[in-house]
Amino acid sequence: LSAAMGAYPAVFDGQTINLISAGEATGNIRDVLERLITHFTEQAEFRRKLVAAMAYPVFICFIAIGVVIFFVLYLLPRLQTLLTSLGGKLPLSTKLLINFADFFIVAGPLFLIAVVIGVIGVYQWRKTEAGKVASDALLLKVPLMGAFVMRVSVLNFCQTLAVLLENGITTADALRLAEKTAPNRAMRLQMREATDRVLEGESLSRALARTGYFPRLLLDRVAVAEQTGNLAPGLRDIARSYRAELDRWLGAISQTISASVLIAAFSFVAFIAFAIVAAVFEVSASFRF
Repeated sequence: LSAAMGAYPAVFDGQTINLISAGEATGNIRDVLERLITHFTEQAEFRRKLVAAMAYPVFICFIAIGVVIFFVLYLLPRLQTLLTSLGGKLPLSTKLLINFADFFIVAGPLFLIAVVIGVIGVYQWRKTEAGKVASDALLLKVPLMGAFVMRVSVLNFCQTLAVLLENGITTADALRLAEKTAPNRAMRLQMREATDRVLEGESLSRALARTGYFPRLLLDRVAVAEQTGNLAPGLRDIARSYRAELDRWLGAISQTISASVLIAAFSFVAFIAFAIVAAVFEVSASFRF
């Protein structure tokens, strides 16, 4: 079975093939398949929660951007034409809004072209190995996004390593396979160095601590699991609790982003409404005198 699956690397990854091979060698193919089903089910559930957590903030962002574009490109030009035809002195807030609309109309296309050129440049840069590592290292420093990538990488590493060790994969092979689950290349290099240290005789908890990516509490639990000889079950428990913590963190971040976008959109719309009302009152006052 493992040999047949190995003929389709685009469908079956090396981790799955090695697990099936170990199950065939030990005669525990049924247990291996059950653990693989549990593993993939948990990963699919996590991806579903991730999509659900980020869908609403992304939707709110698109709505906010649509509202801004509608006001700037459609409503404000007509308001400016109307107020200019009526005459009268415009208040400061209305002038600021009109100037912003004029700047957006002129600079918007240039900004869009610059963004497209920048995206193409970054894409070409990331085709090189040095570009991938450097850009991934920069990504880890981005607020929220960097923390999210690190948490997901740590979760994947612990979860995958637990599954591999539970199914009879040697520690060396398990570490090599687990390090590849990190989606960030900068973290992957650090995990590879940690694997090398473990193979040289250093404890797993100390080697992972050198990367700077694993939280202190998680490292303490790994150290306890090593000392008691229950590394695989310990990693499984760590992955389960860490996934629950990551779910709570995602929920909090999702609510924070949604609230921030709503507040920003409401503030912008409120400023536009204030500028329009102030302009109407100013023009009305000029008619009286």
